[in-house]
Amino acid sequence: QHIVDGALRRAVVGSPAEAAEQLTALADRFGVDEVMVHPVASAHRGTRAATAPARVATLELLAKELF
Repeated sequence: QHIVDGALRRAVVGSPAEAAEQLTALADRFGVDEVMVHPVASAHRGTRAATAPARVATLELLAKELF
């Protein structure tokens, strides 16, 4: 549990709305106007990680909340 708790303190996890809120707060905290997002949604064997449907969906859902 200690390892999981530590990882969650350094990650953005939640619904698209919750993730957008966390990212906005993070950007405000550091005084920046952009952040990099690296979704960790999985890909099946044979699927390119960069274009895995789950990763694409994660970014699309987040974008709908942010823009």
